Amino acid sequence: MKNSTTNRRATTLVETLVVLLSVVVFMLLFMAVTSNAVPMRMLTGEEVSKANLVDIHEAHVLYANNNGGKQWSAHLDNFGNTLGNCSQYVATVGCPPQQIMGFDANGGQWGYWAGGAMCPPQYPSGCGNWPVYLPNAWSGNWFGSWNTLQMKSFHDYLNGRFYDRTYYAPNDTALYAAAAPYFNSAVEFNYPPTTIAWSSYGMSPAAMWNPEVLRAPSAGGFRNPSAFAGAFERQQLAGATYPELKSLTFEKNWNQDAPTASGLPFNKSPSGRPITLFYDGHTDGLSNARAIEDDARVTAQGGDGLWHRGTPWGTSGYSAGVTSHSVLTTDGIRGRDIVACVTSGHVLADMLVNWGGTGSTDLNGDGVINGLDLNVLLSDWRSCP
Repeated sequence: MKNSTTNRRATTLVETLVVLLSVVVFMLLFMAVTSNAVPMRMLTGEEVSKANLVDIHEAHVLYANNNGGKQWSAHLDNFGNTLGNCSQYVATVGCPPQQIMGFDANGGQWGYWAGGAMCPPQYPSGCGNWPVYLPNAWSGNWFGSWNTLQMKSFHDYLNGRFYDRTYYAPNDTALYAAAAPYFNSAVEFNYPPTTIAWSSYGMSPAAMWNPEVLRAPSAGGFRNPSAFAGAFERQQLAGATYPELKSLTFEKNWNQDAPTASGLPFNKSPSGRPITLFYDGHTDGLSNARAIEDDARVTAQGGDGLWHRGTPWGTSGYSAGVTSHSVLTTDGIRGRDIVACVTSGHVLADMLVNWGGTGSTDLNGDGVINGLDLNVLLSDWRSCP
């Protein structure tokens, strides 16, 4: 049989590398084209919210780096010189940092101003906006600087705009829709035709005060900020005692599995799960059911509750909800909003061993403590990173 031969020339190493490089370049071009033609997996509202809070955390860190390690706030330490009295402050101590939202398209500057003898004469005078400078109100409504993270003093560290989409959780549907018309505007602040759309996220007001304000009942209880100068001491961003268990910034409304466009506060149901940035920098859903059960267990074991019932808001707490974690955290930045964030065997055993007895709570509101309540609790059991 005749041997057949092929007229094939051997390839050199250089030629082989050229071919491989060509293939790589082709694949990169193909991926670039197809990534434009076929969108990536759409992120869920929760995932977007977590990503927003990661960016907000970076802004927190940048702010602290430029402000002696202090976390953002609208008040100053020396507000305590007048026990938080605005009229005395602007007359005798100094001019507070004006709470500027930004410049509009015509160069107009918008903000919440407070002025007096110690301020430049062109500043609007008076103390009507003073509540905006304090972390939260203890009577009337809850509005305070915990709601105003979009101020220029903070948003300059995060994209430089009041209505940046980073400040809005997609699942906060009504608020998101109100702010969305301004997302693509290059203007620092767009004055809206109706009310201002404040961010979906708020800082923990409890952690903005000196921890002595929300002092544990066993240590003497709540101290009114108007009663001691140290109440206004600004807190260090690295000052949390339990950074993995204490909220820094969180969704203010009930967004996950909520009634459509409810606009209800985050704490109106045990099933609420506000996406939360913790002081250690990780983000997760902070289960209301988890916080309720942890608070009940700590109290049943003879400890102070995880949130404070001794403030002027009494046992009804924040907005008369089912929990006041994050807003009224006992001991403020030194406290914790949940007990532990790991599903280790001993944690589960400790929780389950006396289920139905002291320390257990009716999480689904049916008037009975049973396995259905346990389902509510365990359905969102999570671990910290």
